[in-house]
Amino acid sequence: MSDFILGLFFLISIVLFLFKESFFNTRLNKIKIDTYIIYLVILILGLEWFYNHPSLRYGGYHILPLLLFIPISIKLASSDIGIKKYTKIILILICITTSTFIGRNINRIVKEVQVYDYMPLKKTFYFIDESHFRIQKQMDKKIKKHDDCSVIVNKCDSDIKIIMGKIIFTNK
Repeated sequence: MSDFILGLFFLISIVLFLFKESFFNTRLNKIKIDTYIIYLVILILGLEWFYNHPSLRYGGYHILPLLLFIPISIKLASSDIGIKKYTKIILILICITTSTFIGRNINRIVKEVQVYDYMPLKKTFYFIDESHFRIQKQMDKKIKKHDDCSVIVNKCDSDIKIIMGKIIFTNK
């Protein structure tokens, strides 16, 4: 959870750094009562989440960022930003997001290669225990029995039918 919160504060600090002129130099416009009600509901949900089940998988991934992003978004919405500056900032944010995503995935793949001795380009054979394919073995036996019966007798009474070249197993 600490890395999640650290990531949120890092994201907020980047956004505030990029929008610092418009964020700190503008006055806050009047906020509608609907916004207060929505924020109050999210705050109550956040307290309930934190008190009853403070694990991120039970809603924390949504509630915590909303509690932080809504006030910042309201403040940024009251500022007047030019389209060129806005486009430049958005491109910077997209580049940061993409490079962070790619960097974390490369780091994860390198760790998997080191920890699990996983080499997908050199060794592509994966050991599979034969006990995991019990159903496949039963199906192969039934197909072989059907094929043997078809060779000896033209018509077999089995639970396999071949329709349009496909093997169909029927349940009798």
